[in-house]
Amino acid sequence: KICDFGLARASLEDNTDHVFFTDYVATRWYRAPELITSRFTNYSTAIDIWSVGCIFAEMLSAGKPLFPGKNVDEQFSLIVDVTGPPSSDSVAQFRNSSARRYLESLPPGPRKSLEQVFPNAPPLALDLLKRLLEFDPDRRISAEEALQHEYFKAYENLGNGARRDPLPMDEFAFERRAMSEDDMRNEFAREIQRYHPDVDLNDDLYSQADYAGRRFGSRDAILSTLPASELKQVAQNRFDVNMTLGERELMNFSKGRP
Repeated sequence: KICDFGLARASLEDNTDHVFFTDYVATRWYRAPELITSRFTNYSTAIDIWSVGCIFAEMLSAGKPLFPGKNVDEQFSLIVDVTGPPSSDSVAQFRNSSARRYLESLPPGPRKSLEQVFPNAPPLALDLLKRLLEFDPDRRISAEEALQHEYFKAYENLGNGARRDPLPMDEFAFERRAMSEDDMRNEFAREIQRYHPDVDLNDDLYSQADYAGRRFGSRDAILSTLPASELKQVAQNRFDVNMTLGERELMNFSKGRP
């Protein structure tokens, strides 16, 4: 449940870039509330701790999901039913106006407690679960703190395994770079050539462009449809030319053209 790194990214504490991360990450049932409310600060590794809390809750209930929302609105409602409404300080961090309006519309009254949801769970397990499912990510327990929780005391003699050195941050320098589409294409090309050094990407892609021309008409006919700005790129860089043609093929396919 936690092995999919398809949307993983580095958490760089010294990153001064104010571009917000995409919120469309994590499977809905395991999605932390800050991904739904879109805070004014970027999310952190705390979203993974929330997901672990959701999985831990399933372990306490024989595999029954804790927050099986059918859509984002229901997901947020199920979360608040258990955690209770967040503090005013947390609400002030919401960029999502719909989430703020929803909280303002809630009638006063008690919410479900975890003790009610898991009546047979050990008290220490519930205490750990509460810390994992803390609504405010700034107050949520960390992975290291969770391992030191009293719930795991019986296993402390087993240790936490060999400690690994963290990856050097320069491995993630690309996270800080403002890259154009052409920059990304060239990065992809270099990455491919690392594993396929015998492949001449320019020649191979150029051949694919000629194939596209035979399939959809002459290459010159295809190039004649390009705007002047793209024709200039054609003259400058064959790699860019072929990517442009490939994109045009996909675009025509998506529009249902033969």
